[in-house]
Amino acid sequence: LHAPTRIDYTQIVHSTGRPAQVFEGQAIYEDDQNAVRYNVSGTTGSTAWQRVTMAPPTVRVEGTTNTTAASATNTAVKFATQLWDSDTIWSSTANTRFDSNTAGKYLGGGMAQWTDSTGGTYRILGLRISGSAQLQTHVLDAPPETGSIGPRQEVTSLLSLTSTNYVELVINHDVGAGLSVVDSTINKAPNFWAIWVST
Repeated sequence: LHAPTRIDYTQIVHSTGRPAQVFEGQAIYEDDQNAVRYNVSGTTGSTAWQRVTMAPPTVRVEGTTNTTAASATNTAVKFATQLWDSDTIWSSTANTRFDSNTAGKYLGGGMAQWTDSTGGTYRILGLRISGSAQLQTHVLDAPPETGSIGPRQEVTSLLSLTSTNYVELVINHDVGAGLSVVDSTINKAPNFWAIWVST
């Protein structure tokens, strides 16, 4: 017999049932995530298990029943349709958020189409991590001219996420009453996407 080595075996486990006795370099296959991971530190913490990335985690969702934000209130946009999801990042039961099951750096972004209104002085679209830190925002400093539809906004940022973080696309405005972002089949808005790029 010998101490476990990197090449002894790959355990097949569920993502909630990772090994309790671990060693650096240990490999597992998570059958519910379709992911191979290896242990980088010889510990049991979630950040110790890094995904072997041949096809990186990626997700894109679109569409919503109109999401309405009260004036001067950060509001997460709701989504209805998953185009793809390689790491169980989005769920229809928590339809405003992406869960970063794999820690690392992600390129993420989104787009939203506002209903038309000449009220207020700004429209904001932003990315928010775990309900608090708003990393990146796109601000329109003045209300748009009246037309058939309101302005469209886009936001993109590089995000550093742990395996327990989640990300939301949020809207804000100062119209003084509720204002919505709408489901636009022409612009495929709103949409929300992310792709893992590195550890």
